[in-house]
Amino acid sequence: GTKAEILIDLQNIVKSAKIPDSYVITRKEWARDSSKKSFINSLPKSAPLIVRSSSKWEDTETTSNAGAYLSISNVNIGSIEEAVLKVFESYTDHLSEDQVLIQVMIENQIRSGVAFSYEQSTGSPYKTINWQEGNDSSYVTCGQGGKVWLQAGNDSQKRKTPLFLKKIINLIYELEKIYIDTPLDIEFAVSMQSEQILWLLQVRRLIINKKLDCIDDQIKRIKIIEKNILDNKSPCPNILGDKTIYGIMSDWNPAEIIGIRPRPLSLSLYKELITDEIWAKQRKIYGYRDVTGYPLMKSFLGLPYIDLRLSFNSFVPKKLNKKTALKLINYYTDILSIKPHLHDKIEFEIVFTCFTFDIQSKIKSLAKYNFRKHECDEILNVLLDQTKNIIDLKNGIWLKDIALINQLEERRTILNNSNLSTFQKLSCLVKDTKEYGTLPF
Repeated sequence: GTKAEILIDLQNIVKSAKIPDSYVITRKEWARDSSKKSFINSLPKSAPLIVRSSSKWEDTETTSNAGAYLSISNVNIGSIEEAVLKVFESYTDHLSEDQVLIQVMIENQIRSGVAFSYEQSTGSPYKTINWQEGNDSSYVTCGQGGKVWLQAGNDSQKRKTPLFLKKIINLIYELEKIYIDTPLDIEFAVSMQSEQILWLLQVRRLIINKKLDCIDDQIKRIKIIEKNILDNKSPCPNILGDKTIYGIMSDWNPAEIIGIRPRPLSLSLYKELITDEIWAKQRKIYGYRDVTGYPLMKSFLGLPYIDLRLSFNSFVPKKLNKKTALKLINYYTDILSIKPHLHDKIEFEIVFTCFTFDIQSKIKSLAKYNFRKHECDEILNVLLDQTKNIIDLKNGIWLKDIALINQLEERRTILNNSNLSTFQKLSCLVKDTKEYGTLPF
């Protein structure tokens, strides 16, 4: 049905939300003076009204024209004819059965937004709520932003869900029982009377061009990910740090280089060329802690995340006292937990990776986190020595990397001109890329 027909059908069915008083007229009825007059006389005279589109073509089984047609809010009864005419004129096709929906405006609105029973880009059964505080109903529906809540599976027992969100989630569940196996797009508002009241403003099919995921399958996958995360939280031999944290744009930044949903080939190549072993080998060579044997990037069912406990370990000079190193790694983790917006800037804003011109003032800030003066001095001196070893113009470690890079092109030319099979060439090329490309890079 149309927007208006659906809301009228639900008027006496839905229990978890209210639906504003609704009045509907078709283009054919509007064209008859007697019908028009009778309709206008039936409308509330004192309350402000909203004149909403309810075209037959606004939402169909295969397409959504959300926002394509006009709606006019805060209309008084004296301006109703002009507003209805404007809404009808905004329709692409002028059909006699087209409708206009008129509702009483919601008073004391404090919140509005949209909710979805599925995630549109993947077809996964995530309950998604996107809302904005205040009385601007168009802010979220026009795609300007707002706050977002995601909930997987049928429930969120382990999460503290705000009461107003629970009401919206209950509304989604109720509508799912009415529209079985149909992904839903719901528009809502919340008003404040003696208590908060949830209003249902629209329900339509959410258009998803993918096969819908089963909730049971989703829950199984989430449990696998949960187990992997819990297993990885445990202390690791030779790896310092009380806990770990994961990021998608930290260190080797998989989100930027292979994307947050990479294809299997991209993921496996990235692991092979960099994050399984080369990353750690390079930092060991440069004088940082030895974390070889520990893959930097974890794949949670194909989604790449950087293990930042390993990353933080790999940025600590190996000459630093173990006790100080542990304290420093825990400090890095705590700071990132407090300031997650720095997840793509850890080497510049959080971690002390080398000696810089401003490092003395930065290290002084550690005193606020219970670092003693001798610990700060130790960190400073170790970083100074290590930086000298790396960048020295005559004997610096970087000189060996330049030599390796210069060999890569020559080795590739020789390999391409060889009589090896394509498979053998690929195997050799991967090895050369690691040793003469990504390692020095």
